[in-house]
Amino acid sequence: QSSLHAQNFGSSGKQFWIGFMHNLLTPTMTVYISSKNGTTGTVSIPLQGWSQNFTVAANSTVGVQVPAAAENVTSEVIGNSGVRVIAVDTVSVYALNYAGYTSDATLILPDPALGKEYWVMAFKDYFGAPYSGSSELLIVAAYANTLIEITPSVATSGGKPAGTPFQITLNAGETYFIDAGGDVSGTKIEAIDNGSGCNNFAVFGGNECTGIECAYCDHLYDEMFPVPAWGKDFVTIPLLNRASDRFRIIASANGTQVTINGGAPTNLNAGQYFDVSLSVASFISSNNPISVAQYSKGNDCDAGNLGDPFFII
Repeated sequence: QSSLHAQNFGSSGKQFWIGFMHNLLTPTMTVYISSKNGTTGTVSIPLQGWSQNFTVAANSTVGVQVPAAAENVTSEVIGNSGVRVIAVDTVSVYALNYAGYTSDATLILPDPALGKEYWVMAFKDYFGAPYSGSSELLIVAAYANTLIEITPSVATSGGKPAGTPFQITLNAGETYFIDAGGDVSGTKIEAIDNGSGCNNFAVFGGNECTGIECAYCDHLYDEMFPVPAWGKDFVTIPLLNRASDRFRIIASANGTQVTINGGAPTNLNAGQYFDVSLSVASFISSNNPISVAQYSKGNDCDAGNLGDPFFII
């Protein structure tokens, strides 16, 4: 929740939108709802006519499996697979995209925490197949007539060129999925005034299944924080039993200077990012807001210690 203090609200709420991206293997997709007080609600795919009620007890969690049609597979088409969670009382929501040997999960932001401007964090490692899947991003609309401009950082699989903005219009519950042979990190996604203002929406980033420095590949899946929720100071914590973790730092403004543990600054402009491996708890600081992602490396980076790729904003 502290990651969202810049917007003065936390990660719990009563209404959420979720999207699931393509996994290399056939996944089981589950929405987990946690409650402090106990409540009831509904998980649905409104545009597909599917819904399921849930009851969650106080201080516990319940899982709801969603249909296979929730997975977004085809790049650059408007889909109807946005998943809606509505609860009577405040809850926290997580989503898991699980397949044998390739899975990841993400915290889900409630409607008030969604934003109008995002820079995508994903990943692409260049192992040979099957360790080098397509990098991915997914947009889920929360409101009708949402006009969105996308500026890909790399050429998309559907033929959209890098650096050339294009626009789409989505209604609530509609999705727009992009995959690419390159790394979609640094793609800018922002709302455009449709004549009656700009609408908030949700964005997810990751990879269908990628290695990170070492074999083997896993699905990467995390919800992006909108730029107003970014910060200037971050404390990193090493993952258990790993020699080091990979971190990616991205800027939203030109002239951004990033320091790690008081070292020499790295200069970034808007949409630029750099990666660093850190083996100890570290302090990352910047003069402008940044977003930081932590990546677990492939299992073979630490012989004898189980652990494959996933990432956390």
